[in-house]
Parts: sequence; structure tokens; C-alpha cells
Amino acid sequence: MGIGVRSVRSQSIKTCNWIPHPGNVLKIYCDGAARRNPGQAGAGVVIRDHNAAVIETIAIGLGSCSNFVAEVVAIYWGLNGLQIIK
Repeated sequence: MGIGVRSVRSQSIKTCNWIPHPGNVLKIYCDGAARRNPGQAGAGVVIRDHNAAVIETIAIGLGSCSNFVAEVVAIYWGLNGLQIIK
């Protein structure tokens, strides 16, 4: 697959906390990325409710595009996912 090994910058464990948002609210987590710029790209979305339950997930291969385009596509599909749910 051509996956190389790289050194780890930090070997300390970081604690992360998730704070629930108010009831009847959906939250969109989205990200887009490209290997090189432009390069092979993809976008992903997770939509969660106020209990952190996953309502929808979306993963999209975008072919070759820039990081910016991948991020915008992720936002677009996140908002589109909300319309599908409602």
C-alpha cells in the first residue's frame, strides 16, 4: 500500500472531554483532506445528537482536488445530511 513509518512527535497521552450540547440540537463534525495539494482527497461527516449518539455518517472519495475544495465539500455534505434527517 506504500504506507511508510514515521516517528511520533509526542508520546504523552492527552485527555479529551466531550461536553454535551443542549437538547434538541444536532452537531455536525466534518473534515476534508488531500494528500499533497492538490492530490487524492476525501471528505467525512459525523452528525450527533445531544446525547452523542451518531445519527448519520458520510464518507466520500473526491478524486484529485485541493485541501480547500475537500473542506468545502465536507461542509456541504454535513449541511445536506441535516436536510436529509429533518
